[in-house]
Amino acid sequence: MAAELEAAAGTVCWWGLSPALDLRLHLPPDPEPAAEASVLLVGAAEGRHLLLTAARARRGAPRSITLFVAEQSPEPVARQLLFLLLALENPERPRPAARAAVILELLGSGSLRARTAELLRGAAGRLGRWVSADRHREPNREPGPGRDGPAEIGLMKCRDRDALEAVLRRWERAVPAPGSVPGPEPGPEPVPGPPGWDRRLRRRLGAR
Repeated sequence: MAAELEAAAGTVCWWGLSPALDLRLHLPPDPEPAAEASVLLVGAAEGRHLLLTAARARRGAPRSITLFVAEQSPEPVARQLLFLLLALENPERPRPAARAAVILELLGSGSLRARTAELLRGAAGRLGRWVSADRHREPNREPGPGRDGPAEIGLMKCRDRDALEAVLRRWERAVPAPGSVPGPEPGPEPVPGPPGWDRRLRRRLGAR
């Protein structure tokens, strides 16, 4: 059943169908300065609203927001976690301009440069270890050093975590193209993206 849903063109959302929104601008008036707002994002796919809201958090009066994400399949959740991780990492690894290029390449490309494929594999490995560590963490115990992730996944069911870990393992197994040298310049051959990315793009967009 899962394979049939994955192969169906209508169940895959690669990017959103609307511009990114700053969710703070669409919240009801704040009755109290310290009140916390809760927002539910359903089928947002790649987390554009979350990233834009976080980037503009310092504009205007400060307000605490808790974002809940609901998706039909684990791959969009993994993609959102991937982009959050890349956005929150040390600014020097890689530099902001290179990081923006990597995010755009991961967002809409069916093949990746060797450097981007290597970065994807490393990020997927870190996310996989974090999900596994969070699964075994005691309910009342604070996350330890090196186990903090880009989001809180305590509300996920066990089967959803299993599916999320499976997606991250597939990404981590991505191997750079033979003969390519990781670096800022593209390798001699493009590196295939994670399994299914190219197939889904071609089925979704058709011949162009």
